[in-house]
Amino acid sequence: MYGTQHEPKRCQSADASVYMAGEIAHAKQIIRTWCKSHPSCVTVVSTTFIYSGGEESGFIVSFRNYPRFPSSRASLLEKSRLLASELLERLGQDSYMTVCGDLTEWHTERPS
Repeated sequence: MYGTQHEPKRCQSADASVYMAGEIAHAKQIIRTWCKSHPSCVTVVSTTFIYSGGEESGFIVSFRNYPRFPSSRASLLEKSRLLASELLERLGQDSYMTVCGDLTEWHTERPS
């Protein structure tokens, strides 16, 4: 047996995700820099948005409560909003969606 077994660290489950269209490679560059100045660990997954009249490539960025550095659901949501806002501007997009628990927000810069 290698080392000793320790009791696992636990925390309340919570996550927040950002959904956005755009080039994932460029988004990952922005996210790497953002995570250095806003200590975070996220996952980035490629996705395809299919909607009435078309489709486009994009990505999902997910924040998850991590037992090593526990956080609140409100803090994860705030981080997802901050990152989404920066991605929106730097990728030249005009909308994104955040999802946290039972709250879904759609933000758009498009005229109504």
